[in-house]
Amino acid sequence: MNLNIGEVSKRTGLRAKTIRYYEDIGLVKPLRDTNDYRVFRETDLHKLIFLSRARALGSPLVIAATCWRSTRMKPAPVQR
Repeated sequence: MNLNIGEVSKRTGLRAKTIRYYEDIGLVKPLRDTNDYRVFRETDLHKLIFLSRARALGSPLVIAATCWRSTRMKPAPVQR
């Protein structure tokens, strides 16, 4: 699934300006097409929805981003 910023904005409820800000600070890294338009993947969409919901619940952006990263890390193998 490849989405442009307008479609992502509609699906997440975030303004395009906010999405661009999240890109500027490194929270999302959309691909670019041949015309240099942003192309968001499904993983970008899920991350933006997560961040949007966390912010709506009052979580600071840095905490929400840290939580997202920690849920995506693979746990270390257990040594016996």
